[in-house]
Amino acid sequence: MNCYGFSGPLILPNNLTLIDQYVFYNCHGMTGSLYIPRPISQIGDFAFYNCYGFTGDLSINNSVGSIGTNAFNNCFGFQGNLKMLNSITTFGEKSFYNCHGFTGPLVFSNNLQILPQHCFYNCYGFSGNLSISNKIGKVWDYCFYNCTGLELLIYTNSINTICPYAFYNCYRLSGPMLLYNSTNTIGEYAFYNMDLLENLDHQFILQRLNLIHFIIAVD
Repeated sequence: MNCYGFSGPLILPNNLTLIDQYVFYNCHGMTGSLYIPRPISQIGDFAFYNCYGFTGDLSINNSVGSIGTNAFNNCFGFQGNLKMLNSITTFGEKSFYNCHGFTGPLVFSNNLQILPQHCFYNCYGFSGNLSISNKIGKVWDYCFYNCTGLELLIYTNSINTICPYAFYNCYRLSGPMLLYNSTNTIGEYAFYNMDLLENLDHQFILQRLNLIHFIIAVD
């Protein structure tokens, strides 16, 4: 924890099973790509918090099932892809907060069960389609706040709640927006500053949703 004097790449041993909480907290001198090998099954809370020196890909193997709260918060130096496999079922709050160096598509595991608050807050480097798995029931507050590179939102009828500010300022999202009958709550500013709202069936929205605050910025 707080060993910011370390420099160079971090190479984890192949017999490691757990990266516990705060292990590499604020070790921002480490550089290069980071590979999380098998048989690691869990990345704990704040494990790599503020390790902004990493400059390559982050690759997470298929034995990791959960990523803790603030695990990679402020690791904005990562560049390239975030590679996650189908084993991941849960993210903690703010797990990739302000990791805006990632580029390319944001691809989730088909087994992912929760998208918590602030999870990808200010990750504006991601681009392409955002596809949300059919096991997700709620997109929590600020989850994709200011993810301005995302271009198309694809989600299934499993989602019943989109919380406040969930897609705030994701202004590149475009095309038709299909809201399923299962979606009964959309929080305030959830889709603020998004042109795709022009394609919504507003009469359908008024009939089906309990709470909705679609506010589109005007220059």
